[in-house]
Amino acid sequence: MSSFALSADATDRLRLWGPTALFALAAVYVLATWGSYIRIVDDFNLIVHEAGHWFFGFFGDFVTALGGSLMQLILPAIFVWSALRYDSRLGTQVSLLWFGQSAVSVSVYAAAAQERALPLIGGLGETAHDWWWILLKLGWLQHDDLVAAGFVALAVSAFVLMVLTPRWMPH
Repeated sequence: MSSFALSADATDRLRLWGPTALFALAAVYVLATWGSYIRIVDDFNLIVHEAGHWFFGFFGDFVTALGGSLMQLILPAIFVWSALRYDSRLGTQVSLLWFGQSAVSVSVYAAAAQERALPLIGGLGETAHDWWWILLKLGWLQHDDLVAAGFVALAVSAFVLMVLTPRWMPH
């Protein structure tokens, strides 16, 4: 009776690239289900988003409105930086996955600016839609889909970096 055993080299490659394959599948899922609600992740991101309005509330109406989406991107970016600083490959990949998912979430919100169809906390009304107000002030409301595409491009960039992380951070 023979037993199945991987060589040391194959084991090292699996240890290095196995998690990356799972993270890549998660990234594909996030992109393929654009606009759908991922309960635990989106609930957490909503808390981060709302905290961003409070945190940036000291900088005027425009930055306050932008603050929710800013915080959704800044917090995972801080985690990416921290993981890089401590040379944590898995931490970097998880943080880049979170950053990309947050960017996709912001893209959904920006894409809905003209329609203002997304439900808001507390039913604050149509004028409380952050991206409607931001893009209206900038004169870019008719370009909400282009702004959303920019956030998707940011997400895809994070996902590509996430997949390539083992090439430049192998330990």
